[in-house]
Amino acid sequence: AHEIASGKREYSLDVKGSDEVGSLTNTLNIMLEALKNRRIEIENYARVLEKRVDERTSELLESEEKYRTMVENVPLVVYRILKDGTTEFVNSYITDSIGYTVEEVLDNKKFWRDKIGGEAREAFKTVWNTCFIKGEECRIDQKVRSKDGKLLHFITHSKPTTDESGEVKWVDGFMLDITELKRLEERAIQTEEARTLGEISARMAHEIRNPLSIAGGFARRLRDAMKDDDVNKRLAIIIVEEVAKLEIFVASLLSTITPFELTLSKVNINELVLEAMSELDRLIEARNLEIISDIESNIPDIEADHKILCQAIANIIKHSVISSPQDENISVSTAFRDDEVVLTITNTFKHISKADIEQFFFPHIEPKLEESVLDLPLSKIIIHRHSGKINLLKISDNILKIIISFPINPV
Repeated sequence: AHEIASGKREYSLDVKGSDEVGSLTNTLNIMLEALKNRRIEIENYARVLEKRVDERTSELLESEEKYRTMVENVPLVVYRILKDGTTEFVNSYITDSIGYTVEEVLDNKKFWRDKIGGEAREAFKTVWNTCFIKGEECRIDQKVRSKDGKLLHFITHSKPTTDESGEVKWVDGFMLDITELKRLEERAIQTEEARTLGEISARMAHEIRNPLSIAGGFARRLRDAMKDDDVNKRLAIIIVEEVAKLEIFVASLLSTITPFELTLSKVNINELVLEAMSELDRLIEARNLEIISDIESNIPDIEADHKILCQAIANIIKHSVISSPQDENISVSTAFRDDEVVLTITNTFKHISKADIEQFFFPHIEPKLEESVLDLPLSKIIIHRHSGKINLLKISDNILKIIISFPINPV
């Protein structure tokens, strides 16, 4: 009985008679057979259960690996942040996008505040309060400085998870790099500006050119028909000279809408700027000015049409020269930052107003025609065609900084 109870006896007992002992033995044998069959069923069930557990575990591991691989491979920074700033999870794409390793993120509770929100602290504070205080989703566009100093643009979407009492447990989110999209957007805006400028120029030029040509022709005929001692001849000469200026002005407008093709090659901005300045040596000397250059070495080349871009930059520098009071200095510098080659021109004006800045790229006709700068609108278009940007920064009432930047990898 003890052997049966402990499961040590599985074989049948010998039946030695038909008395009560024999009857008990038969009963025990029936029970042993039933126990044996039950044990076999349990063992079979255990094997099936073990197999199913193994299969389910394998499926879970496979599923976990699948989703882990997906999270690691998507071109997004995926994260989970706790309320104390601890990063519970971040995928390795953060290294590809902004250069910081996963370990650097996990080990620094202030990482998101200092590194991700460093370029816009107030915006980061708003996101943090929206998610962790209000318990609401938040989506923002933000600038982020990468580990190597590049300025990148991201869309950040954060969603809090709360417990049964409504307290925020953590915030999950992702960051999408839209830097290239921003560049495309800026280029589209610049293209639209150039198109609008071209349409305005064409309309103005065609509306003015015909009556101006007629007026100029009659003015010259009138001047030539007058005798030298005629008191009105001086007035006729003035009319002819002023009409000539207007004709040149209209011609410059037409030049801005004339189609042109760029022949691109590798161009060094330093060499191009020095060449542009050398074309203005006589004018600079005549106005008793000095150009102070600060040329940064080892600047990467850009894709450009050397001849066309050189002329555009020469026109802008020429405008700075004729606008500066005599005996003043003009600063010209080059630099490389945020994947852009930057040319900065700083000069002094007698006075510069808001209207002057708004009309900066209009043609400028000077009393001496050789000192006029007629191709400023075209210069702006040329720079935009090279995927460049131009910013005018007023430093004071009479100092203007012109910042021209070109991407080394144009869109």
